[in-house]
Amino acid sequence: MFGFYRTFLALMVVALHIGGIPWLGNYAVYGFYMLSGYLMTMIMQRTYGYSLQGVTAYLFNRFLRIYPLYWLSIGLSLLLFVWLGESYMSAYHKEMIFPQTWQDIVKNVFLLFPNLETARLTPPAWALTVELCFYVLIALGLSKHVKITLFWLGVSVVYHIVAQFLGWDRYFSVFAASLPFALGSVLYFYRNDLLQKLFGKQETLAGYLPVLILFLMFINWYVGYLLTRSHELFFYTNILLCALMLLVLSNYKSLPLLSKKADSSWGDFSYPIYLMHYQVALVVLVVLQAWGIDIQRPDILLMWVTIPFVFLAAWLLVIAIERPIEQLRAKVKEKL
Repeated sequence: MFGFYRTFLALMVVALHIGGIPWLGNYAVYGFYMLSGYLMTMIMQRTYGYSLQGVTAYLFNRFLRIYPLYWLSIGLSLLLFVWLGESYMSAYHKEMIFPQTWQDIVKNVFLLFPNLETARLTPPAWALTVELCFYVLIALGLSKHVKITLFWLGVSVVYHIVAQFLGWDRYFSVFAASLPFALGSVLYFYRNDLLQKLFGKQETLAGYLPVLILFLMFINWYVGYLLTRSHELFFYTNILLCALMLLVLSNYKSLPLLSKKADSSWGDFSYPIYLMHYQVALVVLVVLQAWGIDIQRPDILLMWVTIPFVFLAAWLLVIAIERPIEQLRAKVKEKL
């Protein structure tokens, strides 16, 4: 039951990028990473396996999940460049720069942004580079055995401690992102034990728990927002809340007012929203300016006007692109 949660995280990213609400998107990205660590470990353990055939099928399906829609997003950005011009685009977002060299072209086509390169046709694509890196590492066995996974988590924790003192990156890099991925993978192995310790032998958890955890996540963010100098502490407490949310949601087959099917449908919106929100917001911005509304990104009004249109765009992409690709991915798994 992760679908609605994933789309909620995507909207947190929109709130940061389009609405200018600080740190919400940063908190959400680590929630995404943790889910990926958990889910990728689960499907490798239960569905694909670590044989050559299994790893190949897994990587091919990851390719189908990430690249077709991503290529569509950069195609949309290119059309916006033709329509609005490079100066307008770079004024809208400083990293939306038309690729000037063959290296920039290769990086944009193949999602190679290890150092936050500035010529990114789809600005949030840097996080997909991180995702792809850990997809491969998990396929190669990084979370195959619990002891290796615990060691991975330990190394990740040590990195963040050392990074705190040495001023290294603790968010954007692959090394920084290792922490939530490793924690998600560890949660896969210890899910049952942790649920029993936290909630006893209850077979069904109370339906309000996910709402309560979302509320705690908001309070955690808000206190961190008020205590600006200490916000990094609340970034890490958010990781713990995301871990709790993952554990709780993994135990549900349905929720009050939200069936498993509906939850899955909500989850379909997550990736298109994440990829396309900058482009959709830009179109909305141009229309609003043409109507005489003086507005620039980021802006709360722009965010609220954009959200319905980004959902519409996501729905169209799910129908036209995602569902046909999902049928192909299902056929790949059937051959295992």
